[in-house]
Amino acid sequence: MKYAKNTKKKILLHVPQTGMTIPATLICGRETGKTITVSAGVHSREYIGIEALIRLAQELTPENVQGTILLLHCCNYDGFLSRSADVVPHDGKNLNREFPGTVDGTQTQRLAAFLETEIIRNTDCLVDLHSGGFCENLIPHAYYHGAAKPEVCAASCRMARWTEAKYLVRSEARNGFYSHAGQCGVPRSFWNAAAAGCFWRMRFWRTLRM
Repeated sequence: MKYAKNTKKKILLHVPQTGMTIPATLICGRETGKTITVSAGVHSREYIGIEALIRLAQELTPENVQGTILLLHCCNYDGFLSRSADVVPHDGKNLNREFPGTVDGTQTQRLAAFLETEIIRNTDCLVDLHSGGFCENLIPHAYYHGAAKPEVCAASCRMARWTEAKYLVRSEARNGFYSHAGQCGVPRSFWNAAAAGCFWRMRFWRTLRM
């Protein structure tokens, strides 16, 4: 996914041997810099993160980006289209419990393997957006690495502190999209916003723009 500097592209990532795709936006700034990936829709009914990335993609331009930003609008896109209960509809598995995945496994495991090899291995930091979905009303909070190398945990904690979340949670998880990134040496933050009300949705959006 290398494009010329000063470009903005809508792209469709194809997951090998699955027929699944991930809609994405790639913004390459004028200046060379790090790559940040922001993902949403690992759980397909957590709509707030998906909406936030749509808005962010509309606003960001190469002129206000240094380095590269990859926005994964909906990782479980088939689940989103079929309105599945936050699992990949082909095998009923929770994507966030299948990392690092395997290329010869089920559809979900192949999707996890694709995200591990093509996304995690090619990014400098990862922000994974979650929410209470359509039925849960949560207090916004952010997770950071607790089960990675010290320098990765420290960078992840700094990322979490950039949010407006009142509560920060040290996570010892290892097998989710965000947590497996830490095992690969990639700092990440997992942002969890509430579902009910425009106020929290707009706070989520403001944090992403910072």
